[in-house]
Amino acid sequence: MNRFPSFVATRLVGWLAVGLLMLALPATTRAQEYAVVSVESNTADALVYADSLYLGRAQTQWFFVPRETAQLRLVYPSGDSWSMTPAQLPVDLRTVDTLRVTLDFMYHYAITTDPFDASVLLETPDGRSLLGTTPLLHTSSEPLQGMLLLQKEGYALKRLTPGDRIWNRHDESLTPEAPDLALDAVGELDRGPRGRWLNLALGGAAVASGVLAVHFKMKADARYDLYAVDGDPRLRGSFERFDRRAAVALGAMQVGVGVLAIRLVRQ
Repeated sequence: MNRFPSFVATRLVGWLAVGLLMLALPATTRAQEYAVVSVESNTADALVYADSLYLGRAQTQWFFVPRETAQLRLVYPSGDSWSMTPAQLPVDLRTVDTLRVTLDFMYHYAITTDPFDASVLLETPDGRSLLGTTPLLHTSSEPLQGMLLLQKEGYALKRLTPGDRIWNRHDESLTPEAPDLALDAVGELDRGPRGRWLNLALGGAAVASGVLAVHFKMKADARYDLYAVDGDPRLRGSFERFDRRAAVALGAMQVGVGVLAIRLVRQ
């Protein structure tokens, strides 16, 4: 036997509940104290509030709302997207019995990169436009079309599909561009004891640089988390400073590994 889709069943239950509630109240009380409001949204499980009064989920669609309500508010259901701005609409229910409203969320694009301060561009058939620099929270009334480009000097260009959900998050690591080293600039490679000691020194320096990169990156992430919660401008300089140190240490590690690899191949 065929079953109704779940969202259809939920709406039927919501309509039935509103109908029963209306029947349970005297007609004069319903007319004087409440209005019936229909809410449409691009997020069916969002939380609907009349001022501070919780009404239910948007998928219920029909609500019995006190006439003194000044504002309908839609809250995103996921706690992960704490930056999501509620959708709000002022209403006047004193002179209407029924009202249909549409409350849609903006489309959010949270973009972070390692290292930070990368340019974020939107590429479409019409060209490229700059959205900002990372860390970035971009909002749009419609899903972004085209490709997102992450661009930073000294790092390879990265392309991303924006996504068409209400909340879209991208946490990306940028790849440093390969150092332009010519083999003849390395010089004659030693194959004796001195060469082995040099290889050991290069390997040790690369390991130490890698450890420093991880250390500074962890400190930068910890301060960025505090900055994201508190918005204290003093913390921005702190996590930016540790991010720069992590990037320098990572670059030193990669150069050391590259030179060591060249020496080992030539030997």
